[in-house]
Amino acid sequence: MGAMPNRQPSFPLRRATGLLLALLAWPALTQQSQPARYNVEIVVFRAVGESPASDSTQATGAGADIAATSISAGKLTDAASRLRSSGTYRVLGHAAWTQVPAPWNSRRGVSLEQVGLGNGISGNVILERGQYLHLGFDLQYAEDGRRWVINEVRRVKVNERQYYDHPALGVIAIITPAGNG
Repeated sequence: MGAMPNRQPSFPLRRATGLLLALLAWPALTQQSQPARYNVEIVVFRAVGESPASDSTQATGAGADIAATSISAGKLTDAASRLRSSGTYRVLGHAAWTQVPAPWNSRRGVSLEQVGLGNGISGNVILERGQYLHLGFDLQYAEDGRRWVINEVRRVKVNERQYYDHPALGVIAIITPAGNG
């Protein structure tokens, strides 16, 4: 038998290969089109209890990878005001900052102390990006010898309010694009 002739792949095979390569590259292309930085704004609150505490409402600190932003014109300012005036809830903290998301599943977060929240609240806010954007909290609140925890990470969409709850504690959060600056 003779040697097989050197043939170029047929047009349908080349087309199918090109389509397959494009589909495999799609997640990387969509990730590159996402903003590099996001504005994060949160309001932490609880039901009014027997122990009064003052509100913490200013983001005062920032690390090298985050930048505190003003909450006076934030997207959750009205929600925080309604919670305060309801008489049913006490705002424990309201903060806003800009950050680059951590890689997906790294569970690296921004410390609540870094963004100026205290008042018995501790923990981290986790913003991660893989194929999708995820926001979560590893948050603890202590008062009068009692301790409550919210520990949840979930997929989020930008410009949509998110509500994280616990029977004694709640967080309202929103993520907005900050641009590629």
